[in-house]
Amino acid sequence: MTLKKILKDLLHPKPILYFVFIVSPWLFGAVEHWAKQFLFFCILLAFVMWTFQKKEENIRFFPGFIAGIVFLFYLFFQIIPLPPQVISFFSPKRLELAKTISSLTNFPQGIEFSSPLCLSLNPKESYFYLLEFSALALYAFLLYQLLSSKKEISTLILTMIVNGLALTLFGVIQRATFNGKLYWIRELTQGGDPFGPYVLRTHMGGLLLMIVPIGLGFLLSQYSFSFSKEEFFSFRANSDKDFFKKYLFLFFLLVISTGVLMSKSRGVIGSFLFSLFLMAIIITFNETKSKRLSFFLFAFIFSAVLFTLWLPSDLFLEATERIIKTPVNEEARGKIWEESLKLWKLFPLTGVGLGGFEDAFGLVRTVFPGPHRVAHAESDYMELLVEGGIVGVIPVMIFISTVIIANSFKLKTIDEKNKKLAIGALSSFFAGLFQGVANFNMSLMANMLYLVTTIVILSKVVELAQQKAVDSLQKKPMAEKILSRYFHGSVQ
Repeated sequence: MTLKKILKDLLHPKPILYFVFIVSPWLFGAVEHWAKQFLFFCILLAFVMWTFQKKEENIRFFPGFIAGIVFLFYLFFQIIPLPPQVISFFSPKRLELAKTISSLTNFPQGIEFSSPLCLSLNPKESYFYLLEFSALALYAFLLYQLLSSKKEISTLILTMIVNGLALTLFGVIQRATFNGKLYWIRELTQGGDPFGPYVLRTHMGGLLLMIVPIGLGFLLSQYSFSFSKEEFFSFRANSDKDFFKKYLFLFFLLVISTGVLMSKSRGVIGSFLFSLFLMAIIITFNETKSKRLSFFLFAFIFSAVLFTLWLPSDLFLEATERIIKTPVNEEARGKIWEESLKLWKLFPLTGVGLGGFEDAFGLVRTVFPGPHRVAHAESDYMELLVEGGIVGVIPVMIFISTVIIANSFKLKTIDEKNKKLAIGALSSFFAGLFQGVANFNMSLMANMLYLVTTIVILSKVVELAQQKAVDSLQKKPMAEKILSRYFHGSVQ
């Protein structure tokens, strides 16, 4: 293979997207501005290449994409300078703050404030959120166009599993040899509780928990697992050519689950268990062999706990103790939410601008007196409400609802193997959403990339499975088509 051909293969949109997907967690979760800009330009490069290489093909959009674009336009609206009259209409408190600041900087008395203003209290931070979410939208759009077969989807999921395994093992090794620095060289200037490349192990756990359900869905769609004593230990089962492969990947998922349980976060552990129980419930209502598959998931949870008790038991027991002994309403998080609601009431329609929470929280803050930073609302949904207001919340809720409803209704129309994979992807999406209730992830571009990837995989699996069913039906004789529709009510 010549150097020219290697470069040609690498300078293709798909390898660039895979590079972004793999490297983003290793860049400290892509939470810093330099990392977001780097990933944005990589995705933009992939888009440019795709545009030049694009053949005459139909452009497809996954469910909810339009609502996501509306949200992007709103983020842009937050950072453009607007006349005071427009600001006064959308956010009277924002104009009032600007006038107060001007009066403290010797603004001439008797002269009305007339300078253009941004709705965001911190336009610089809002710009980087716009950059991040624009990159996510572009990444999701491109990935949806480029994934054209079940084999490519499988490759992406296996990449996700292997990357999650590497992150977990790196975290375990770093913990055993930790010298107080990330990668053993970078100082923690603002504190933290690191795990792997992440400053906070909670955020690392939030990424890993999205890998496990979709990984299990992939295994269940590719391989069969028997739980009868005769078949499990039989020579026929152990001579299966896929025996080593499927149990190896099952072991990988157990290791990743250990990383989730090592997070010490009740939100992460709760979301992890919730997603697997939800997966078992959905399978129960959709699968003919639901009892065996549900038992498989419960056995997996039990095995993950045992594996964690063997490897990092002190961390798991510490997390369990927190879950049992510490009521949620006694934590500062509850107070932060309470005061965040007060802040939202000052800017109900448009919020304080994405990234403006820390600047605005001082208007209502009573918790953590002194120099302690309160940078986030400790909840994706609470922070979205405060920073985006009602106008920002609506397109996000429409996006989430559309993704869930549109794909859930189509599950009945696809074949059994693809259904298992789709259920796994749906459960991963729910895991990420549920984890955001009591943790903050929006500023972590890596975590958002993985969440978006579950959406793309879910929608693409359903689309490809439905297309396959339609193609299969078209090949049937007319009489068989009519009978199929009459007896099944849908394409099978």
